[in-house]
Amino acid sequence: MKARLTDKWIYILAIVNALLMIILVGYSTNYDSMSYIKAWDESWSKGIIDEFRTPIYPCFLGLMKLIAGKYFLTATMIVQYIIFIISIRYFQKIASGMINSHIVVWWMTLLYAVLPSTSTWANYILTETFALTGIVFLFYNLLVFKHKMNILSVIWITFWLAFLIFLRPAFLYLIPAIAIAWILYLKDNKKCAIYGLIGVALVGILELGYCAKFKERHGVFATSSVSTINDTYTALQYGLMDESYTNNPEYKKFIKEHNGTIVDVPSMVSYMEQYGLNTMNDAVKKSKNSHLVDWSLITIKHFKEASSFSLLHTGAGIFTLTNLITFKHLYFFLFVYFIVLLIKTIKTRKLSKISIILWTTGVGNLLLIMIGAQNAWDRLILPSIPLFMIMFGQAFNYIQLRRDTLRVGY
Repeated sequence: MKARLTDKWIYILAIVNALLMIILVGYSTNYDSMSYIKAWDESWSKGIIDEFRTPIYPCFLGLMKLIAGKYFLTATMIVQYIIFIISIRYFQKIASGMINSHIVVWWMTLLYAVLPSTSTWANYILTETFALTGIVFLFYNLLVFKHKMNILSVIWITFWLAFLIFLRPAFLYLIPAIAIAWILYLKDNKKCAIYGLIGVALVGILELGYCAKFKERHGVFATSSVSTINDTYTALQYGLMDESYTNNPEYKKFIKEHNGTIVDVPSMVSYMEQYGLNTMNDAVKKSKNSHLVDWSLITIKHFKEASSFSLLHTGAGIFTLTNLITFKHLYFFLFVYFIVLLIKTIKTRKLSKISIILWTTGVGNLLLIMIGAQNAWDRLILPSIPLFMIMFGQAFNYIQLRRDTLRVGY
C-alpha cells in the first residue's frame, strides 16, 4: 500500500536521521569549534568580552558544560538536533502560509528535515544549527504578525533578531531587512509597526553598545576581531597591503613577506596575537582607503569565484545530487524571482510583503558574505537556505497553477 503524504512521516524520518547521525557520526569539531569553547573558558565564563566570539554560542556551550560535564560536546550535539527537529514544524507553518499546494509544502518540509545540507550541521560544534533554526523562528513570527498584528509577535521578532545578531556578527544584514519589513507594515498596523521599528532600533543600540565595550577591552570599535582577520586575509591575497600602512617594524616586515600570498586563518589569528588587533585593523583600513576601486572589484571576483560552489553544502562530507545546485543557479533564481515579484506587484497593485522580506533577507545575506568573507560562502549562506526553499516552493506552485490555468483555458 502506498504511504500517504502525512506529516508524521516527516518527523519519523527526521528523528531516524538524527539518531543515525548521532550514533554513527557523533559530534565533530574544527578550528572554529575550539575558538567557541576557548571563548567560554577564557572570557565569557569570567564576564570578559571575548576578542573572537560573540556571547550566545560560547554561553550555550558553558551551559552544556554545567549540565553534562565532560560529555558536554555530545550533549551539545543532541540539543542541537532537538532544536532542529522542533524547527521543522515552524518551517512547515511558514511554507503552509505562503504556498497553496499541500503536496509542495510537504515535499519542501521533508527536504528541510532530512537534507544533509540542513540537518547534519547539528553534528558540528558550530553556530550553524542555531543560525538556521533562528531564521526559521524569526520568519515564523513575521508570518504570525501578518495574520494577527499583535504586540506579542513584535516582541518575539525583536527577540530573535537580537539572538541572531549576538550569535553571529554576520547577521547584521537582518537589521535593515527587518526595518524594511516594519516599514512595509506601517499601513496595515501603524502602532505595531512603530513598536517593531523601535525594537530594531533597540537591537541596533545594543549592538553599538557592545561595540563600544569591545573597544574598551580590545581597542577597536567592532563586534569581534573576525572582520579584521577576514579583511587582512583578503588584502594580502590580492596584494593590497603596503609597508607604509603601519608604523610597527615587525608588521612592516610581515607585510613585505606576505603581500600577494594566502595566509591560512589559524596563522592569521596567531599573527594578530603577535602584532595586535589595533595594528592589523589600522593597516587594513588604510588599504581600503587607498584602494577603493580594487576593494569593490574584489566583491565582483567573489561572486564569480562562488558561482561554482555548491549551494547545498554539508560539513558532514555527504554527497547528494543536491550538491550539483550551485551559486550561479541561486543568482539566476533570485533575479527571476525579483522580476516575477515586480510584475505581480505592478499587475495586482498589491505588495507581497512576506515575499519581499524573504527576497531582501536572502539577498542581504548573499551580499554580506561576498563583501565580508574571503571564502566558505557555501557555509555562510546556510541561514538563508530555508528561505530559498520557501521561495522555490512558491515558484514551483506558481508554475503549477499557471499550467493548470492554461489547461482549463484550452
